[in-house]
Amino acid sequence: MARAPWPLAAIAAIYVATELWQVAARPSSMIGIRLAVYALVFLAALRGSRAAAWLWGAISAVAAVASAFALWTLISTRNAHGVGPATIAFIGFQAVFYAVGTAYIFGSRSLRAFQQARGALRGKGPAAPSQSPYDGARIALGSDALMLVRQGSVQTRVELAAIDAIAVRSQTMAEGLPRVWIEPCAQRDGTQPLMAVTTLAGGFARFEAWLFELPGFDATAYRQLLECGENARRIVWRRPHKV
Repeated sequence: MARAPWPLAAIAAIYVATELWQVAARPSSMIGIRLAVYALVFLAALRGSRAAAWLWGAISAVAAVASAFALWTLISTRNAHGVGPATIAFIGFQAVFYAVGTAYIFGSRSLRAFQQARGALRGKGPAAPSQSPYDGARIALGSDALMLVRQGSVQTRVELAAIDAIAVRSQTMAEGLPRVWIEPCAQRDGTQPLMAVTTLAGGFARFEAWLFELPGFDATAYRQLLECGENARRIVWRRPHKV
C-alpha cells in the first residue's frame, strides 16, 4: 500500500494541534465545527483524494493570508490592542506554517506521486503521464505472464517462463517516498531486465505475494533493499537449475 509522505502527515498533525490549542484557550462551537471539517478533509487527502488535497491547500492559503494580515495589523498599530508576546509569536508561527503547508500541498512531487499510487491501488486506472517514476502504472499478474499497464493499455508483457532471475534496485529516498524497483531479468546473473516495476504501482501487493511464493526467494535481502534508502541492487531470486 502507498503511504502518505511524512511531511503531509506532519502538516495535518500540527494543523489539528493548533486548532485544539485554540479550543482549549477559548472554547467555542465554531472552532469545534472547523476542527471537524478540517479533520475530514485531511483524512480524505491522506487517503489519496486530489479534491481534498486541493481544498486543504486552499484552506491553508486563506489561513496564511489571514494570519499574515493579523500579524501586520498588530505590528502597524504598534499592538494597540495590548496582545501578549506569546499570542503574537503564535500568530507569526501560524502565518509561516500555513504558507509552508500551502507551498507543499500545491507544489510537492511526492504528494502527487502518493495520489497517483493511491488512485491506481483503488482501481481507478493509471494517472496522467508524468516524468516521475511513480506514474500510475499497474502491474497485472496472469497465469503465464506479467503485464505492465499504463493509460489503459499493456506497455510491457513478460512471459513468466522467460524470467530467470529477479533483482531489486533501490535509490536514495526522495521526499519521504522510496525509489525502489523490482526487475524480472532474462538471465540468472541479473542482466537483461525485462521490465521495472515500482513498489508504488497499482496491483503491487498481489505481485509481491507471488514473489514470496517463489522457491528460494530471498525475503530477507528483499526487505533490506526496500528499507535501505540507498543506491543498491541485488538479486533476490534465481530460477533453479534444471536437472
